[in-house]
Amino acid sequence: MISPSSRGQSRVLLVAKRQERKKPGNEAKRKPAEASLTEFDKLLRFILAFRGRFALAFMRGEDRKQREGVLASLGDLLKEKKIELRHIDLTYREVTDLLSGLREECRQNADIAIVVTGIEASLKGPFLASLNIQRDLISQEIKCPILFWVSTFALNLFAREAPDFYDFRYTVFHFKDAGGKEAYLPEAIFPRPYFIPSEQGRSSDERAAYL
Repeated sequence: MISPSSRGQSRVLLVAKRQERKKPGNEAKRKPAEASLTEFDKLLRFILAFRGRFALAFMRGEDRKQREGVLASLGDLLKEKKIELRHIDLTYREVTDLLSGLREECRQNADIAIVVTGIEASLKGPFLASLNIQRDLISQEIKCPILFWVSTFALNLFAREAPDFYDFRYTVFHFKDAGGKEAYLPEAIFPRPYFIPSEQGRSSDERAAYL
């Protein structure tokens, strides 16, 4: 005859075994979905998450053809979501002030994202210093995601010459060249972990705390 205490021990062992069997499946479910996402997927999710509000990110890549392909595909996918990708190309001109151009692009339509390319031509002038000074104005007035496609060299200069503006970034997206190689990136400007905030808005204090 089985005693009540023996039955109780058997039940405890049975429950423990069931929990052990469930652990692998539960751990698999807990794995972040971001682990399987490409940089392009993360980029798209970033823009959708910050639709209609300010967010700053950088896209690091050295290949011009790759840049054109990424931006073309991104524009097509955003169009399906009723978001227009606006392109400010500074390749053939040196600018000192980007805020006026951002205002003009953002004023015309709320559902947009702005990508800025070709800033290398403006790096020798006061362009970065101007961005650094206007950081708060840009974050308050431009209600859409802003992305800069930059080379590793330009990213280094952003971190060094416009540290306040650069510190407002949410992330850096890395696009490897055709050979799968990535240029050396100093430890001081490694991207911070990528997060998408769940709340719909952030105050300036909340953004500062997040950064």
